[in-house]
This record gives sequence, structure tokens and C-alpha cells, in this order.
Amino acid sequence: VESYRLPQGLWHMSPRYQAKKHPDQPQDARSQVTLSLTIEFATSEVEAAGKGIAKFGVCLFKNYRAPELAFGSTGYSCAIDVWSVGCVIAETFLGEPLFFSESSLDHLVSIISVLGTPTKEDLIAMNPQIKESPIRLPNLHPRKWSKILPRADPLLIDLLSKLLVYNPINRLEPFTAMAHPYFEELKTCKING
Repeated sequence: VESYRLPQGLWHMSPRYQAKKHPDQPQDARSQVTLSLTIEFATSEVEAAGKGIAKFGVCLFKNYRAPELAFGSTGYSCAIDVWSVGCVIAETFLGEPLFFSESSLDHLVSIISVLGTPTKEDLIAMNPQIKESPIRLPNLHPRKWSKILPRADPLLIDLLSKLLVYNPINRLEPFTAMAHPYFEELKTCKING
């Protein structure tokens, strides 16, 4: 149930949901409300300045930090929180962080050891300002999710493989994550009470 609540919460904070809930409110006002939220999930601080420009502070929860932040991205998108949701869901299953690290560099190495080395296209998608990695990255192939989570339901593996990808555009959006077949049983069960 908790795993379902994470993307559901993100959906309710997203600009698309706010547009449906408040269609007569100007877009700038909706964006300002959404961006004025204090988000401590993936970063310690998000300061929204008028037009949706975000500045990131020091990461409190390195284990949930999206890779684009490690590559110097200063823009905020819901995809950053989607990454964090994937990390939390994986941790819930594993009983420990999927990407455990002591430092930012360790964190990046931990991600690469699971997802493999990001392609040039991935790097540009994570941060359009960089044309190549600022550091030399190890050349690793992605590990199979079934090896990382050997006892996991194949639907959980499918969900995580769509939440935890380098390219932020390719990550599931919160509403799409809520509709994933992994949560199907939850959507059809009746809660007594």
C-alpha cells in the first residue's frame, strides 16, 4: 500500500493534476503553488523563484538522489521525485538502500554498478549543459534486475526498471506509475473498516 501512495502523492502535487483540479486558475499561479512546496525527499531544499526556476541545496538523502543531480542539473522536474520513489520502493523490498553511498561520488558509482554506464544521450538528457561526463566513468554493462532482486515479483521488477532509468523523460510519470500492473491487486481489493 505504501508503495502505491508514493506515486499517488506525486501525482497530486504535479502541475497536470493541479490543472485538472483548478482549471480556472492561471498556469503561473498553479506552478507557483506547486513549486512553493518544500520538498525534502530528494534534496534538502528547493527554492522556487517566480517562473519555476529551482535551486538545489545539499542532498539529505543521498541514497534517493537522482543521477541528473550528480551530473550538475539545476532544473527541477517531477522525474527527480519519481527516481526517489523508485529508490524507496526498492529499499522497501530489499530492506536496505539500493544505491547505498557515503559520498556523492560513491552514489554515482553505486548507480552505475546497477544501471551500467550512461550513454552520451543519457548524459545530455540528464543535463543539456554537459556534452560528456565531467569525470571518467567506468565502462559497465547494466545488471539484470532479476539478479538484483532475485525473489521479487516480475511486475515489481518491471515497475522499478521504468522508474529507475537515467533519462528523466523516460521515467514513468506518477499517474502512469499508479496504473502499473504491479498495483492492480491493490486497486481491486476492498478495505474493511
